[in-house]
Amino acid sequence: MLCRVMYLPFVVISLLAFIFGCGPKPKEKIELFSGSQYYYSEGLHRLESADLNGALADFEKAQSLDPDFPGSYVGIAMVKMEMGDFESALQMVKKAKQKDSSFAEAYIVNGRILTRRMTGDWIKEAIEEFDAALGLSPNSDAAYFYKAEAYKTAYMFAEAAEAYSRVSRLNGRFAHLAGEQLEIMHRLSKIAPQTLTGKRIALADRITRADLTALLYEELGLRRKVENSPLAYKSDPPPVYISDILSHPARKWIEDIARLRLIGLEVYPDGTFKPDEPVRRLDFALVVQGILSLFSDDPGLTTRYFGEQSRFRDVPSDHYAYNAMALCVVRGIMNPDRSGNFRPLDNISGLEVLTGITGLRRELKLE
Repeated sequence: MLCRVMYLPFVVISLLAFIFGCGPKPKEKIELFSGSQYYYSEGLHRLESADLNGALADFEKAQSLDPDFPGSYVGIAMVKMEMGDFESALQMVKKAKQKDSSFAEAYIVNGRILTRRMTGDWIKEAIEEFDAALGLSPNSDAAYFYKAEAYKTAYMFAEAAEAYSRVSRLNGRFAHLAGEQLEIMHRLSKIAPQTLTGKRIALADRITRADLTALLYEELGLRRKVENSPLAYKSDPPPVYISDILSHPARKWIEDIARLRLIGLEVYPDGTFKPDEPVRRLDFALVVQGILSLFSDDPGLTTRYFGEQSRFRDVPSDHYAYNAMALCVVRGIMNPDRSGNFRPLDNISGLEVLTGITGLRRELKLE
């Protein structure tokens, strides 16, 4: 879900300031732009635009012009990391450190590679690299930012929040990105996902129907709670045959949740579930309404808000899912955006769903 080259490489801006900010004389400019620093900066620009082959060629040219310049090895390491060749990337970083053990960027990239590779005790090793970089450059916002990213990848959200906060206080080139992530970490600390599945899906920009069944099964414990509720089904619903999940890793969750026949998460008429189809905001609202109705003896729950003056700028009150949307907003489970739009057809994020599940726990007195 993350794009291959997600953030502006942390040395681009500082390097360009070095190249262009000093007002060199013509002779010096010619020498500089024919040297390793020039090809290094060109490589970083190409890396930023995901031109990996072009970036690699520039970094290798920089290396050939000055074999002792550690930046060229770090640049090659970043290309290898983006290509998924983590061992070669680590070898390049090792060479960069051998050329200059005080080159902080080498330790930052080392930590990033370990975070991407995720083998062994990777989080401990990655944090050691970021801390080594901070020992060399105490105000490196890049080191704090990628340290926070590592903690986030390891689902250590409190530690990630602390590191993002440091980046924000430094107010450097990563401050905006860190501020956005810090807000997410604060929201995650409030909803506190209880399972590894919940923590993983919490970071997703969009979730699938299979993801939603997993969250309802593990985070909410829906199937067990239905079985134990006097207001829910009086007899166990029969199993449902679903033709397209036989080898799906979420098959157990899907089969159990599908038996509840929740509108918005039901089996399609052709017998398929479409487990990898994204969940829209209106789909989740319908699922929430279905869950609340399972545990309610209120006959008007699923129709109460039809025909009223619409609460949303973009949804009329006679829309088939309007009642579900209004119900979710009234109960504090979902929210419209600041302009008053519900955005029913937008994909819903993992964080939004987990926030909604927290609201469901409260409504069902399951906390």
